[in-house]
Amino acid sequence: MPLIVPGDAVQSAQNISGAPLLFFSGVASFAVVAFLDIVVAGALYTLFKPVNRRLSAAAAWMRTVYAVLLLVAISRLVVGFSMIGDPETALPVLESFTTIWVISLGLFGASLLLVGYLAFRSGFIAKVFGILLAIAGAGYLADAVGMAVVPDFTAVFAQFLFVGEVAIIFWLLIRGRRRAAN
Repeated sequence: MPLIVPGDAVQSAQNISGAPLLFFSGVASFAVVAFLDIVVAGALYTLFKPVNRRLSAAAAWMRTVYAVLLLVAISRLVVGFSMIGDPETALPVLESFTTIWVISLGLFGASLLLVGYLAFRSGFIAKVFGILLAIAGAGYLADAVGMAVVPDFTAVFAQFLFVGEVAIIFWLLIRGRRRAAN
C-alpha cells in the first residue's frame, strides 16, 4: 500500500506518520539510486567514449542531470514530511515528488536512447542490446511527455519496456568483465 494517497491529505499524513521508518527508507533508497546513477554515467561514458566521445558525454551528462533532479524530487519528500502536521499543505509538496521524478526520467530516457545507439554502433556489444536500450529510453520519454502534457496521466510505458536495462546489466556483469580483462 502506498504511503502517499493522491488527493487524500489526511490519509497520507496518517500513513506517513504511522510508518516513518518505511518512508525514510524509501527516501534513502532513492538517494542511493541517484548517487549510483552518477557513478553509472561515468562508467558508461568511459565504456562508450571510443565509439563516439561527444554522444557518450551527452548521455553521461543527461544521466547526471537526471540524478540531480531525482535528488531535487527527493528533497520534496523531506520537506513534505516536515509539514505533515498540516496535511493539506504537505500533500501537494509530497505529490510533487512524482511529477518531478517522472519528468526527469525524460532525461534518463534520452540518455538511454544515446547509450542504445552507442551500444548498437560499438561492435563489442550485440546490436540487440542497443535496440532494447533505445526502446527502454523511448518508454521513459513517453512517460515523461505524458506526465508533462496529459492531465492525470499515469506513467506506464517504462514499467514494460525496461528489459534493455536489465539485459545490459547482465551483459556488463558477465561479458563486460571478460572484455575488461582483455
